[in-house]
Amino acid sequence: MLGVSFGGTTAHARSRIGDVNCDSSVDSIDAVLVLQISALLAGSIECGREADANLDGTTTAVDAALILQHSAALLRLPDPIGCRSTLDYPEPNAVLDNGRTDGRDNTIWHFDWSDCENRDRYHLYVRHPASGLVIVDKDNIRQSLHHSVYYGVIPEDQRSGWQWRVRAMMKGVWSEWSSWQPFDVEKANLDPAVE
Repeated sequence: MLGVSFGGTTAHARSRIGDVNCDSSVDSIDAVLVLQISALLAGSIECGREADANLDGTTTAVDAALILQHSAALLRLPDPIGCRSTLDYPEPNAVLDNGRTDGRDNTIWHFDWSDCENRDRYHLYVRHPASGLVIVDKDNIRQSLHHSVYYGVIPEDQRSGWQWRVRAMMKGVWSEWSSWQPFDVEKANLDPAVE
């Protein structure tokens, strides 16, 4: 978390590159470095302003605004492995399987996404944000598809608002996550009992 204080107010920005978090307070030297690096990433600093955080140990409001604005460029770095999977199935807002309350049918979900050449493995993450429930968090999937069997029933109040996403690893480096894709779950007990 980058924290810059000015006029009694603290502004914050978060930078994340791959799986490395950069957390520190900003002093005048850090401010200069952040502005210089951000200018390189963004191509230039707006209004032709040079990186000029004061060297007397203070950071002005204008300096702080530039630090926060141009640090955002760190979030727009190209994907580290040059491949971000496209989510194919389930399609956005699809309705997926649910099980039976008598336990005679499981909840089975199928996920499919575009392949990344020369990838080592994939990481699939499936969640219900409102409840905090995570059904799938697997980072060792070898193919661009996954069948998830959930031994239970998704309750009525958790049937809508599910999300899933995927990322790939190549030579030990994770790609950026795909965007979240939403889906819902059908009512329980719709499928016939399995003998």
